[in-house]
Amino acid sequence: MRFFVLAVSYKYRGFCVAGINFDTLEYVRLGKPVSASCDCAPLSSTDITVNGQVLSVGDLIEADAKKLPVNGCQTENYELIRIVGMIKKLSADEIANVYCNIYHPDFVFKDTSRYLAPIEMSDVNTSIGFFKVQGLIIHNQVSNGKNRLKANFRYNGQTYRDIVVTDCRICGYPSQFGSFPVTGTFREAYITVTLPNDEWAEENGFYKYVSGVII
Repeated sequence: MRFFVLAVSYKYRGFCVAGINFDTLEYVRLGKPVSASCDCAPLSSTDITVNGQVLSVGDLIEADAKKLPVNGCQTENYELIRIVGMIKKLSADEIANVYCNIYHPDFVFKDTSRYLAPIEMSDVNTSIGFFKVQGLIIHNQVSNGKNRLKANFRYNGQTYRDIVVTDCRICGYPSQFGSFPVTGTFREAYITVTLPNDEWAEENGFYKYVSGVII
């Protein structure tokens, strides 16, 4: 599989890697299978290191992967068997071309809210989305006594506020910004938003996570 990396975020002492099958344009989440369940476990840094470098947003790699059973809204889970090698870092024009050829929903997962209620999850058949947004603002916000990164942006004429930003990587063209925390205002950006497979909100819902940014 030729795999375009959209997000590399850190979770549960491992890395969650989301992206797109470059040939079929289907969303893919790479992980490890968990015995006796449909869960997709995070990967180690060794699993996602190529030529001495951990995968980053914008990479195009060749990977051996095997489809895993559907797990709730996570229909895209694949077992990463091995990374065959690095193909290249996609250019800004190549990324724009990929975006032009994928499906663009009206909303970032159903509506403009920060999370989805459990009853809404039954209508969600994917947990990864790649969106071109305007007016992206990444800012700090104190929540439950902790300083957390949040994102405001506009997509398809709608405004989204205080969407949680995970411990992810931001890829800038022509410069590489590295990992969060990065705050700032960006006129236009591509963002990857993912959904967890478990409830993770004070409101008993499923948070939408900004897990990758390309500016």
